[in-house]
Amino acid sequence: MFIHIHGHGHCDIQLAKDDQERVLAEGITVIVHREEDLEPAMDLIRMSHRYFADKQNLSRMQHQ
Repeated sequence: MFIHIHGHGHCDIQLAKDDQERVLAEGITVIVHREEDLEPAMDLIRMSHRYFADKQNLSRMQHQ
């Protein structure tokens, strides 16, 4: 699962190891209060989705 939601509007967005290290080193935390706050959160969600989609595609190719 590339993202999971805890209660009260908190989400964990799973990232590739190198992306995770970079995001943590940069101290990136995204809190969406207004519509303009949404784009940085969506960027992280897209990054996570690409990582997990790529992993699934690689797994499928290895099993063919």
